Amino acid sequence: MEDNALGKVLDSLDTSSFFLLCVLASVCLSYRVLALQRRQLVTGGTERTDLFPLQLGASALVLGALGYFFSLSLDRLRETCPEGGREYASARVNALASALVLAAALLRLGELLANRGQESLEDEELPAF
Repeated sequence: MEDNALGKVLDSLDTSSFFLLCVLASVCLSYRVLALQRRQLVTGGTERTDLFPLQLGASALVLGALGYFFSLSLDRLRETCPEGGREYASARVNALASALVLAAALLRLGELLANRGQESLEDEELPAF
């Protein structure tokens, strides 16, 4: 029985590591978008690059990771007893924080999709990730 529990914890840690790598990849894509935006500004817009695919990829990676971490926070909330005091309160706060971060990422993705192709080079905001 203990081996099964240990195996579940190890699987969860491995999956968490994978999704942390997804967040890191999203940051790298966002960094690349910033570098391309900078180059476009320096060259006066003569080198136009479509940044949308990179921004969309960064958003997709981070949304997948945030979805997974939100799911983990809900699992922890379900596993704790409401009479558990501090542990249950902590699980509730973590689930709420995860939900808010996921919602923010979804809003940023929606904004990215809604504004596709509508911004000039000078109006562009930092990429969504």
